[in-house]
Amino acid sequence: MYFGWRIDADKWFDYAKLNNLTVTVRIMHFEGEDDPDFSENDEDDTPETIVEEISKYHSVAHVFWSFIWELGITPYTVCPLKCCMSLRGSVTMLALQDNYKDNSTLTQDRLKKLQDMLGEPGPPGWYASNHFHWTYPSR
Repeated sequence: MYFGWRIDADKWFDYAKLNNLTVTVRIMHFEGEDDPDFSENDEDDTPETIVEEISKYHSVAHVFWSFIWELGITPYTVCPLKCCMSLRGSVTMLALQDNYKDNSTLTQDRLKKLQDMLGEPGPPGWYASNHFHWTYPSR
């Protein structure tokens, strides 16, 4: 289970572009579609093409990172974007914690401020995860 809000990634990607919060990633494309195992390549290195492009989901995550850090909320995982299950298919969401780890930095005051920053009409809720396990390794 994830605790947070369902989000519209397209809306937040537009926000990232308007507020200079986009993230550029370098995508590596391997050449040699006609030679999938590169056996015709006499050189030791694999031919490649590197393309820079703006990543929608990295940019949206960057927006939420900026909100979370501004409010002093400690993230429970590397990426705040998660995929949850619903009756209408999968949904992208901002996840603030899961049901395996508590997050003491999620005070009512901080949650209310984050709700206002997101423009959400209601408080965060619990959503079914598409990732689960029976036990969580202790640290």
